[in-house]
Parts: sequence; C-alpha cells; structure tokens
Amino acid sequence: QVSDDKRLEREAQQRRRIEQQREEERARTHHWRALTGRSIEEVAWQNISTMLWCHGGSGGAILVQIGDSEAIVVKPLRMNAVAEALASEVAALLQMRVAKLRVLSMRQDEFNDMATAMRQASCMKMEDKVQVQQVTSKEFVAVVEYISGHVLQGLEGQAVLQCGNTDLLADLGALIALDCLLNNVDRVPAIWSNEGNLSNIMVDASGSICGIDQQVNPILDPAGLERYSASLHSFVEDVHRGCATSIAARRIREALQINCGFELNDDGLLQIFRGVKRVFQSVAADRAGLCEQ
Repeated sequence: QVSDDKRLEREAQQRRRIEQQREEERARTHHWRALTGRSIEEVAWQNISTMLWCHGGSGGAILVQIGDSEAIVVKPLRMNAVAEALASEVAALLQMRVAKLRVLSMRQDEFNDMATAMRQASCMKMEDKVQVQQVTSKEFVAVVEYISGHVLQGLEGQAVLQCGNTDLLADLGALIALDCLLNNVDRVPAIWSNEGNLSNIMVDASGSICGIDQQVNPILDPAGLERYSASLHSFVEDVHRGCATSIAARRIREALQINCGFELNDDGLLQIFRGVKRVFQSVAADRAGLCEQ
C-alpha cells in the first residue's frame, strides 16, 4: 500500500512534468510565431535549421525553418493531391488569400534534395523524426506557404472577433463563398451540416485572415449534386436578402460559437454576407473569363 506521503510526492512530480511540458510547448509556439513566411519557390533545403511536426485532420504537416528567420510547411499528399492543387488555383483566380501551395513529386530532383535535407536536419522533438521519414517517403508532398500567427479558434480567435473588424468579417465571408464554389466542407459550414473547423483559418500578425487546407470535393452522384445546388441557391438568396434567420445564418453563428465562443450579432452576420456577395458577384460578372483561365 502506498503511503500518503509517497502518493502526494508522485502527484507533485506529475504536476511538475505537466508544467514542464506546457512550458516547452509555450517556448515552441513563441519560436515559430517569431518566424516569417517566405516564397515557396527555390527553397534552400540545405539551410534547414529545425523542424516540428503538427497534427491535423488532413494528415498533419511539418513546419520547416529555413535559415534564422524564415519558414515553410511540407505536408503529405495522398489521393487529395489534385484536389488541393486545384483549390489553390481557383483561389488564385478569384484573388482570394489562401496559403500558396505547389506539389512536389518523388520523380523530381528537388524532391530528393528536400528529402535528404529533411532527414539529416534536427527536429525540436526527437519523436518527430519518424514523421519526417514517413512524409519524405510519400509519392507527393505539398510545399506550402508558412503563415505566421494563430488559428481562428479558442480564446485567441475570440479576441480577434471581438475587435469588431468589419473587413475581417467580410474576408471571412469571402472564404465561405470560396468554400461553396469548391464544395470545401471543412471550414465554415454555411451549406453543410457540421460544426465547422476554424483551425483552417489563420490570423496573421497584421490581423488579416488566410485560408489553409482547402480542397475541391467533386460531387459525382446526380442526386447529391442536385441537393448541393439547391442548398447553394438557397444560400445565395439568403445573402442577397440579408436574411439573418436562415439555416445558413444559424450554421455560421454556431460554428463561431463552437470554435471561438463568440456570439455573432446580426450586424456581424451582414458583414460576412457582404464578403460572400463580393465573391459571388465577381464570379457572375466574369464567369466566361474565369472558365477560360
């Protein structure tokens, strides 16, 4: 039987370990937020300083520090490689702010340079070397722009939303419109039935938002396509009429409440609708030109 003194000592040791882990996590967060993004083209892979594996719903990613002050992201691509690359191209056509992305194939010389450098470089956590080995063994990876900042979730997300930045809300609406065009279900669920995932929205140092981890999800089933089109048509009407009590409006409010603990009022919702309308009107005005591109 364990004495009270030994039990208390074990509990104290456990608390110290937990606090040490938290402090190490805070230090890592501070380190990466001090870095800036850089071009995803012509990466000096031989200048990798350190790396950190980050878990995520789309398969996770590796933060890669280049030199003293810059970073990029390397993430594994599976069957969704084309879907993510296409989403990035559509966003660029619409001049939407999402993290830039390019695909690297194992058949390219640069892939070998990247894989060799990453396998030789150190990681902030030793256990991440396993993930580095796995990612650099994939047939395709994405080199993604690093966005310094935090996700639009939790207390930090709540604080950003409480500032009442109408341009930020409009930009959030623009991202929702982009997701509707892509059928990208994993962000703000205006026309989908889920809780939303605002970790796919980054807030940078200037307070602007940027989309990450978007992809095109084609609908091959005719009945499913008809339901999607009906939902999208209904949402367009809601935005046009400024209907703050629609199903889509409720879903947007709930996503912000669940992800950030933020209560979106009617004025804020209309600012989001303003951003949605901006993108939809742009697409409608230049539909032929966009299709040609």
